[in-house]
Amino acid sequence: MHRELTIRLDLATARDLRDLIYGFGEHIAAGESLPIFDSASSQRLGKVLDVLEELLRDRGPTR
Repeated sequence: MHRELTIRLDLATARDLRDLIYGFGEHIAAGESLPIFDSASSQRLGKVLDVLEELLRDRGPTR
């Protein structure tokens, strides 16, 4: 059974997440430096991780 998870993001957080994922990909693929985020961006991304962790915990083990 396919299970879905939805997280709603405001525009600033969505852009931060995109930049984080893209920057991480460039770091892995080409050895680029990891992106540095300002305090506000870091806080927004931290909240996304907190929400994701809570949602995943509520759904139980994945295996």
